[in-house]
Amino acid sequence: MEKKIGAILIVVIDKQAANTLQAVLGDHSGIILARQGVNLEQDNFHVLTIIMKGTQDEMNALTGKLGKVRGIKVRSVSLNQSNE
Repeated sequence: MEKKIGAILIVVIDKQAANTLQAVLGDHSGIILARQGVNLEQDNFHVLTIIMKGTQDEMNALTGKLGKVRGIKVRSVSLNQSNE
């Protein structure tokens, strides 16, 4: 199956979700290329961006598991790597 490049934006609204979030990301660390977090405590939330490379099924599995975590909001996008 063709590998794609993808990105996930995660907004953490409830700090209690952090342990579950870390566990899910750890379970899928094989497709995660980069991760950045921004702490916006003054606005009462945190933002994480994830850059990943994997098959559409692998990326969907990660995004799907993240979508089930209470206390976070998730959006993702993926693109083919080809130059065409």
